[in-house]
Amino acid sequence: MLEMTGHARAYPHHAPMLYALIAAAYHAATGHESAIPDGVMLDAPEQARTELRPGEPYALGWTIVAPDGAAAARTTDALLNGLAALGSKKAQNAKVLGGNFVVRSVEDLVGGANRKPRSTAPLTCIPGDHIRREFERLNTPRRMVLRFSSPLRVERGDAFKQEGRRYFDDRHFEPPRFIQRVRHRLSGLDLWPTPTQDWPNEVVLLENNLVWLDLGYGGKDGKTLGGAMGRVVIDCPRTDLIAALVLGQYGRVGLSTRFGFGAYRIEELGPEPFACARSRPLLAAAMSSHELQLAADELDLPSGAVRKLAERSQLAAEEINSLSTSSVSIADKSGRLLEQIVPNIQNTSKLVQEIAASSREQNSGAEQVNTSIQQFNTVIQQSAAGAEEIASSSEELSSQADHLREAISFFKIDKHQRTPVADGNGKARKAAFSTQQKSKNGVLAKATSGKGALIDLEKGDGGDSNFEKFN
Repeated sequence: MLEMTGHARAYPHHAPMLYALIAAAYHAATGHESAIPDGVMLDAPEQARTELRPGEPYALGWTIVAPDGAAAARTTDALLNGLAALGSKKAQNAKVLGGNFVVRSVEDLVGGANRKPRSTAPLTCIPGDHIRREFERLNTPRRMVLRFSSPLRVERGDAFKQEGRRYFDDRHFEPPRFIQRVRHRLSGLDLWPTPTQDWPNEVVLLENNLVWLDLGYGGKDGKTLGGAMGRVVIDCPRTDLIAALVLGQYGRVGLSTRFGFGAYRIEELGPEPFACARSRPLLAAAMSSHELQLAADELDLPSGAVRKLAERSQLAAEEINSLSTSSVSIADKSGRLLEQIVPNIQNTSKLVQEIAASSREQNSGAEQVNTSIQQFNTVIQQSAAGAEEIASSSEELSSQADHLREAISFFKIDKHQRTPVADGNGKARKAAFSTQQKSKNGVLAKATSGKGALIDLEKGDGGDSNFEKFN
């Protein structure tokens, strides 16, 4: 930001004046040829301001394409040192400005902070994430509006050139040629690969609302320099071309880019995020009250009628711009919320997967328990069958024992009487021994009362063979 210490008059188009001033500042600081340094593109935010009074601020700036923030800071510091020298001493090559201003402040528009004098800190570069987010917001919609905030000077194709109409204007705009120029421009700034010869014919023009604006920058001869400004609506189906258009907003396109020409903004992305607060739209400046009154007089309209309509239009445009800014802010907040929600969704997905795995393990364990229960049931059934067999065997054994008991109950043995031995027919058989018969061992058995014989079995004799044996 400069502060005027003297009075100065400027032409409506400030770019040539600022070009001469910055070139002289670079020469004063470095001793190099008076020229704009490579990678520097001028910004003239206060276009169409024709009178600069002492004590008034005056904004000017530049955009630098550099390898990093440190390189950009070195170029900026050199230009600031040169401006400080020119402000106190008028330079021969400076147009209008020189010896009538001081440098009051320097603002890093990307970083959003004032830069202190003789600071060695690097300048803030436009973050790659910012470009990526803008591209992601345009990745789905194909229809987009390009608003040219400074004159666009792009030549038509040879087949479309006419007398007095060599450049894009309200009658002619070629989207494929425009995008090709954007890609070549970015390639020249080392921001894009060298474009191939494939012509992007898929891009189609839907609306052309451009106007041609000539701005004076000369003296008595009335030199002018102009270009097309306004809006065009295109349909762009290719994501690589959308990416080029997003990046091209920060590199400009067409002729006279060092004068600040060829700046545009994709309206779906909202206002320019790094614009100077003192920027004055050129179309609004061109339609100031003086020019509007002249137009009303030429058209024989009531005094102030056109101006009132312009004021209403300006209010409507400001409201639309405010709504666009609000929409962009809401979209950014939504994007941040989505970025916060996505990790939670991923964590939830992991938990669900873990729960599913645990459920599968539990199901497998339940199946194993069920199998074990079935095996245990089989063993129980087998045990029950075995118990039944044992019970049946016990009953059978008990029955056989009863039969045995009945069988042996027939035999009774005591000290005084012996039970007759049954013969093979189950009838009792009396021993027919003579009371006087002598055993083989010489022992004579005594006869009892005539019902049998008492036989001493303690000592063996030959009579055992007369009895049947039972096992």
